[in-house]
Amino acid sequence: MQHIRIIVGVVVVISLISLIVLFNNFGFNPADGTVSAVGTDFVKEIFKTILSVCLVGGIYFIYQNFVDEGKSAKETADKEKQKAEEKLEKERRENRENEKIRSELRQKNRQLDSQLRREFINNNGQFRSNVRTWKIYKPTPKKFHELLPATIQEEGKLEALILEAASRRPLTDKQACLFGLYRQGYQTLRQHLDDDKKKEPPHNYNNDDYHLFAMLFAALADLLTEERELGESVNIERNVDLIYECRSDNWDQAIQNFGRSHEISDVLERCAEDNRKDRM
Repeated sequence: MQHIRIIVGVVVVISLISLIVLFNNFGFNPADGTVSAVGTDFVKEIFKTILSVCLVGGIYFIYQNFVDEGKSAKETADKEKQKAEEKLEKERRENRENEKIRSELRQKNRQLDSQLRREFINNNGQFRSNVRTWKIYKPTPKKFHELLPATIQEEGKLEALILEAASRRPLTDKQACLFGLYRQGYQTLRQHLDDDKKKEPPHNYNNDDYHLFAMLFAALADLLTEERELGESVNIERNVDLIYECRSDNWDQAIQNFGRSHEISDVLERCAEDNRKDRM
């Protein structure tokens, strides 16, 4: 609409200028609208005055349209700027709210992981206590019948803790082997408490079984302190399958590897590699 008004104003101005030039050179008879070479000076002056006024009005009309268009453009720009600022403020508010939610989720995850870690520590501590108690009281049948069920109960708790850990975070092959070997070591050491074998369970670091078991637990506790990424997809079935791939032969091989290098990372890498080969 603004452009149309400007075009009309320009046409009017050009027309008026053309008429002024015409009146300056010819006479004009308003009665019949004819132009003659001789004109009345008075009539010419009147029409020149009228045309001059119209010319000024047309110029002012064009100027006012430019001013109005400038104001309209400024108002449009101000509105767009206000909308952009409102949108930016909305995004900032949403980001603050989302960050608050993420912070609360991270805090909740840390609390859950810390609780799970404490439960693993308590379970490990109780198991070691049972092993040491067994070393002292094994000759006493009464103590044996009290201790073995308690140890089996702790082993059952460990199974639940491992499944809970498998549902919390995605595990690499090495991390799955960490849980799997720790579980297998737990079972192996517990089997030393079998009354029929009359065999003293490993209970110090001079024994590779016990040393490896202790180092695996340290690595497991350290893993549970790592903060998880929010929104990570967890394939629980895959985690559980990888963990339960570790069997007694993996444990025996792990003891041999640990006896050579005493590096947990090497033990886990070899275990993961062996399991990958078995899956092929």
